[in-house]
Amino acid sequence: MVKNIAVIGAGVMGHNIAIEFAMYGHNVYIYDAFKPALDAVMDRIDKDLQFMVDNEYIDAAAKQSTLDHLTVCETLEDAGKNADFVVEAIAEIAEAKSELFCKLDKICSPETIFCTNTSSLSLDSIIHDLPLERKKRSLVTHYFNPANIIPCIELSLFGDTTQETYDKTAELYKSVEKHPIHIFKDVPGMVGNRLQLCLYREA
Repeated sequence: MVKNIAVIGAGVMGHNIAIEFAMYGHNVYIYDAFKPALDAVMDRIDKDLQFMVDNEYIDAAAKQSTLDHLTVCETLEDAGKNADFVVEAIAEIAEAKSELFCKLDKICSPETIFCTNTSSLSLDSIIHDLPLERKKRSLVTHYFNPANIIPCIELSLFGDTTQETYDKTAELYKSVEKHPIHIFKDVPGMVGNRLQLCLYREA
């Protein structure tokens, strides 16, 4: 059962990913190597939650409960050491993501599931240096912005990812009212972005 979730990256996507899981009672640990982003994340989250309160999407009690389930971590180790599930939302640079996951592999439990929020990079370019057992527990979880509002999420099942890993991840996302799209092939843009580009082109 997933209870503790690490969100690595406190920017546009990361802070909203953290909000979503915390709203549903998960303990969320946020880390970003870029200290200004980390220092600003709770203020950013508070403003987003207040916007949701003002528009009657949630009430004040839900806002406070969400804040109570969020922890800002000063080190990657603090964020990852107790995580059952990790979502990476850093810059779209394969080398940086790969390096991050190699560090997390040494910090996290062998059972921890690793997720990368990307649609433009191949999963293999991000996890190629991980041990096989960790690759089996790694997948793409592609969000759409704002991550805590848009219900669509694309989940990968290709490469070394096991059906068990996919199923656990899909059930977690369904529990926070997401609608998973099952992606069988590692192609740039996956489904959602490719369809959007078709619409842009036709417009």
